[in-house]
Amino acid sequence: KDSSKDQTYFLSGVDKRALSRAMFPLGHIQKKQVRHVAAEFGLCTAKKKDSVGICFVGKRKFSDFIGNYIVDKPGIIVDIDNEQKKYGTHNGLFRYTIGQGAKIAGLNEKLFVAGKRMATNELLVCSGSNNPALFSGSCFIKLEDMFWVDENMRTKTKGPMLLDCRVRYRQTSVKCYLSFVTTLMGETGYKIEFEVPEKAVTPMQAAVFYDGEICLGGGLISYVE
Repeated sequence: KDSSKDQTYFLSGVDKRALSRAMFPLGHIQKKQVRHVAAEFGLCTAKKKDSVGICFVGKRKFSDFIGNYIVDKPGIIVDIDNEQKKYGTHNGLFRYTIGQGAKIAGLNEKLFVAGKRMATNELLVCSGSNNPALFSGSCFIKLEDMFWVDENMRTKTKGPMLLDCRVRYRQTSVKCYLSFVTTLMGETGYKIEFEVPEKAVTPMQAAVFYDGEICLGGGLISYVE
């Protein structure tokens, strides 16, 4: 009922047989009502601040947390609009997310992460939060990386199908056309074409599809176009 706490983006990969046995005892009420009940019972969590990050990471920066498990691999930072322009080095591509601000020591101009070249270990950045390099018209999900809560969708998506889509948690859904395709490289899967170019579409994040408020399923983005 509380749309700000909607978890369907994360539940999109759960089999419907498991969902049929899952219970969501707070799903029918708002968070403020939960806090009111907690206060009535004298629970210390009644006034606890909401968690907006990953709970087990705590107050640490996520890049520092993940750095405990992945070895740094320094590389060059390149301007995507002028590849002759370099901005020094990064400590590892895993520390950056598409669309986030890229802080570079000694530089007053604010830059944003526009892409990653895994083969050459280059971090691509651009100036301006609305730079065209941050927007994508389409993306692709491999067949094996797509999961449908409604298994009937496997046969419904042969041709372009207009659906609502989210490529980030808590994102306002956007319109897209979903089609089952075979690429020139011979890969089979689903092409997502956005009605309006979408910002910060990121490989290996989930694209989740909806029919109104009903979550149909989703999959991991293989690459962006």
